[in-house]
Amino acid sequence: MSFLKYQEDASVRQGNGRGNLSFSRAHIDGMPWRGPSFPMKEEEFEDYSEQVNDFDVGLFDIRKQDEYLQLREIFDRVANGWYQILDYDKQWVENKDGSRTVVVYVMYAVPHKELAKGRAMAQLMPTTVPEHAAPWRR
Repeated sequence: MSFLKYQEDASVRQGNGRGNLSFSRAHIDGMPWRGPSFPMKEEEFEDYSEQVNDFDVGLFDIRKQDEYLQLREIFDRVANGWYQILDYDKQWVENKDGSRTVVVYVMYAVPHKELAKGRAMAQLMPTTVPEHAAPWRR
């Protein structure tokens, strides 16, 4: 998968505030892993992980350099098999000075694999300390 080129980018690995990203299984899953990781067997991974999609929407005036670069980043990730476009439109807009520019509207999803909290937490993170691990209880 060509979206693996992002694994070297520290700003990408930091995620979007919902957990750091890891690309260690991305070649298998087709998307990065987000959040804490636990040592798991392959069958456990299948049982305790799930795909989640972050939705985003943007309106971009491509005359503005920062907006153009954001839009370019989104479409680069789409072209490399990571992001998914849900809706897209472009309009020619006339500016006050009579010139015209393109404004682009895009809705997109960003897929990740992460721990399926409802299924995994009880199995991977016990809420009680086992008796043998708590010698002070004796």
